[in-house]
Amino acid sequence: LAVEMAGGRFPKFSENYMKFLDGQLREINFKIAISSSYARGQATSSVLKQRLEDAQSHFLLLIDFAETYAEIFQDKQWFLQQEVDLFHFRILYERNDSIRDFLSQNNITYE
Repeated sequence: LAVEMAGGRFPKFSENYMKFLDGQLREINFKIAISSSYARGQATSSVLKQRLEDAQSHFLLLIDFAETYAEIFQDKQWFLQQEVDLFHFRILYERNDSIRDFLSQNNITYE
């Protein structure tokens, strides 16, 4: 919802968008989105717990989408767009070495 609110108020990835989204994520204490420590393997137990909860929620949403795919195609598109925007936001805050580590860990080649 924070991503959608930011996108509704400001041009995507503008300075105001980034500040607003950062503030919203900090307000809900969503550390995995605003901390680059996860990429360096220095995540705290609370960040690891948030990652697990995030993965579980994605899994449940995917199951729901699979069961009702035709009925909620627009919802699926909305969800995917929010995830892409959040990923983009997180990458913009990462250091270059963290991005290289992420790409390497996921077997992604980028020249």
